[in-house]
Amino acid sequence: MKTLVAIRNLILIALVLIPVSLFNGVIMVSIAGGAMFPSIYRISYPVFEKNGDKVIYESRNFSYKPGQQGTINEHHLVKPNGERRDIGLRVLVVSGIIFSFMLWLVSLIATAIAAIINKIPLVPEERSENIISTAFVISLYVNIGIMLLVMAIGFLYGLVWMGQALINAW
Repeated sequence: MKTLVAIRNLILIALVLIPVSLFNGVIMVSIAGGAMFPSIYRISYPVFEKNGDKVIYESRNFSYKPGQQGTINEHHLVKPNGERRDIGLRVLVVSGIIFSFMLWLVSLIATAIAAIINKIPLVPEERSENIISTAFVISLYVNIGIMLLVMAIGFLYGLVWMGQALINAW
């Protein structure tokens, strides 16, 4: 009986960690982090490079108004015969899934460490939600930490960009 409860708790812990990790992996790391540092998308290139296909990354600057500029980042799959196709959304989604899985593993390891340090049993005598709620809280801590890190990098990136714009304006 205790073995079944332990297995159930392990499955619940793994499931509880998925939503927060998915949100931060896709939204914060893949989309926000990829907007600042497009090279992080290279983590997904091996998924697409099969049978001689190559993924290439192109970045183009454009100006739509005097004094304004934008950047287009594109990922193309190039077949051996030279045929090209845009795979930007696919690269973003696959990268998000990979980053989500990485965050999920970190959350799972952090939960295990916290359970060992705090001596939280996998099968408590009274309530089984104790370890599961601990897993959720640890997952939130890990993912909020990652989210704050991405936000801090974005803030610093924005400050540098604004400083460069001010220097160029003088």
